[in-house]
Amino acid sequence: MAVSRVAPRKFPRFPTDVTCLFRQDGGFQWIEGELVNVSRGGVCLKCKAPPPRGAAVEIEVALLSREGTSKKRRLKARVEWRRGIRAGLRFVGYGKVG
Repeated sequence: MAVSRVAPRKFPRFPTDVTCLFRQDGGFQWIEGELVNVSRGGVCLKCKAPPPRGAAVEIEVALLSREGTSKKRRLKARVEWRRGIRAGLRFVGYGKVG
Protein backbone atom coordinates (compact mmCIF):
# COMPACT_ATOMS: atom_id res chain seq x y z
CA MET A 1 0.00 0.00 0.00
CA ALA A 2 1.44 3.39 -1.03
CA VAL A 3 1.90 6.04 1.62
CA SER A 4 0.81 9.57 0.73
CA ARG A 5 3.52 12.15 1.32
CA VAL A 6 1.50 15.32 0.89
CA ALA A 7 2.98 18.18 2.89
CA PRO A 8 0.63 19.69 5.48
CA ARG A 9 -0.98 22.99 4.53
CA LYS A 10 0.83 26.08 5.76
CA PHE A 11 -2.47 27.89 6.47
CA PRO A 12 -5.96 26.47 7.06
CA ARG A 13 -8.49 26.83 4.24
CA PHE A 14 -11.95 28.22 4.89
CA PRO A 15 -14.75 27.24 2.48
CA THR A 16 -16.52 30.17 0.85
CA ASP A 17 -18.91 30.91 -1.98
CA VAL A 18 -17.99 34.43 -3.06
CA THR A 19 -18.37 35.83 -6.56
CA CYS A 20 -15.36 37.78 -7.78
CA LEU A 21 -13.91 39.38 -10.88
CA PHE A 22 -10.37 38.71 -12.03
CA ARG A 23 -8.05 39.61 -14.87
CA GLN A 24 -4.50 38.82 -15.82
CA ASP A 25 -2.17 41.58 -14.68
CA GLY A 26 -2.16 44.36 -17.26
CA GLY A 27 -5.29 43.00 -18.95
CA PHE A 28 -8.42 44.99 -19.66
CA GLN A 29 -11.12 42.31 -19.56
CA TRP A 30 -12.57 41.35 -16.17
CA ILE A 31 -13.82 37.75 -15.95
CA GLU A 32 -16.33 36.46 -13.41
CA GLY A 33 -15.32 33.64 -11.10
CA GLU A 34 -16.07 32.14 -7.71
CA LEU A 35 -13.79 31.89 -4.70
CA VAL A 36 -14.16 28.32 -3.40
CA ASN A 37 -11.93 28.71 -0.35
CA VAL A 38 -9.68 31.31 1.20
CA SER A 39 -6.65 31.23 3.48
CA ARG A 40 -4.10 33.68 4.75
CA GLY A 41 -1.88 32.82 1.77
CA GLY A 42 -4.35 32.77 -1.11
CA VAL A 43 -7.60 31.53 -2.62
CA CYS A 44 -8.97 28.77 -4.81
CA LEU A 45 -10.63 30.27 -7.89
CA LYS A 46 -13.30 28.45 -9.92
CA CYS A 47 -14.18 29.70 -13.41
CA LYS A 48 -14.75 28.51 -16.98
CA ALA A 49 -11.18 29.16 -18.13
CA PRO A 50 -8.66 29.76 -15.31
CA PRO A 51 -5.49 31.69 -16.16
CA PRO A 52 -2.33 29.67 -16.82
CA ARG A 53 0.08 28.55 -14.12
CA GLY A 54 2.53 31.34 -13.28
CA ALA A 55 0.25 34.15 -14.48
CA ALA A 56 0.01 37.31 -12.38
CA VAL A 57 -3.64 38.18 -11.73
CA GLU A 58 -5.69 40.87 -10.04
CA ILE A 59 -8.82 39.83 -8.11
CA GLU A 60 -11.68 42.21 -7.32
CA VAL A 61 -13.96 41.11 -4.50
CA ALA A 62 -16.56 42.83 -2.33
CA LEU A 63 -15.81 42.35 1.37
CA LEU A 64 -18.25 42.98 4.18
CA SER A 65 -17.24 45.18 7.09
CA ARG A 66 -18.31 44.59 10.68
CA GLU A 67 -20.96 47.25 10.12
CA GLY A 68 -22.41 45.23 7.25
CA THR A 69 -21.32 47.54 4.46
CA SER A 70 -19.70 46.18 1.33
CA LYS A 71 -16.40 47.54 0.03
CA LYS A 72 -14.61 46.41 -3.14
CA ARG A 73 -10.98 45.37 -2.73
CA ARG A 74 -8.38 44.49 -5.34
CA LEU A 75 -5.80 41.85 -4.52
CA LYS A 76 -2.72 40.76 -6.45
CA ALA A 77 -1.96 37.05 -6.79
CA ARG A 78 -0.01 34.51 -8.85
CA VAL A 79 -1.42 31.24 -10.22
CA GLU A 80 0.37 28.38 -8.42
CA TRP A 81 -1.61 25.50 -9.94
CA ARG A 82 -4.47 24.85 -12.34
CA ARG A 83 -6.70 21.75 -12.53
CA GLY A 84 -9.74 21.79 -14.80
CA ILE A 85 -11.93 24.75 -13.87
CA ARG A 86 -10.02 25.54 -10.65
CA ALA A 87 -6.80 27.41 -9.95
CA GLY A 88 -4.83 28.03 -6.76
CA LEU A 89 -3.83 31.68 -6.39
CA ARG A 90 -1.13 32.83 -3.95
CA PHE A 91 -1.34 36.42 -2.72
CA VAL A 92 1.67 38.57 -3.58
CA GLY A 93 2.86 42.01 -2.52
CA TYR A 94 1.36 42.09 0.97
CA GLY A 95 4.45 41.57 3.10
CA LYS A 96 5.77 38.28 4.42
CA VAL A 97 3.11 35.61 4.95
CA GLY A 98 4.04 32.89 7.37
